[in-house]
Amino acid sequence: MKYKTYLVTVLWGALLSLTLPGAAQNNLQHQKDSLRQMIEHSEGIDKLRSYNRLYYLYMSEIADDRKMDTLLTVFDQAEAEAIRQGNTKMQGMVYGNLIISHINRNEYEQIIQKAPAYLDFYIKHEQWRLYYQIHM
Repeated sequence: MKYKTYLVTVLWGALLSLTLPGAAQNNLQHQKDSLRQMIEHSEGIDKLRSYNRLYYLYMSEIADDRKMDTLLTVFDQAEAEAIRQGNTKMQGMVYGNLIISHINRNEYEQIIQKAPAYLDFYIKHEQWRLYYQIHM
């Protein structure tokens, strides 16, 4: 009897472990879709915060080249919206997270290319915390 119970437990555990990654992926996709809807229907700082949450979700998946391409698109959209709103704080956050994404992918040429302009932006807008983080 114990052997049968053990076997059933192992089989259920194996089945559950096969479904959990799919459930986690579906949950992540659901979060992304919800944020996209929020972006579409919101304005002002709420829209920028939704962009911020969306790119953080994609940043966790940047090992996948397709996800990185999508992340770069989201960064471009978030930057354009921050510029449109005149929100230099959120614009600076986009730049910092873009650099972090390139660091995490060991894309040092991209960092060398983009960092000087971003550092100048931080100086111009007195965003010293971000300046020092990127400078390091």
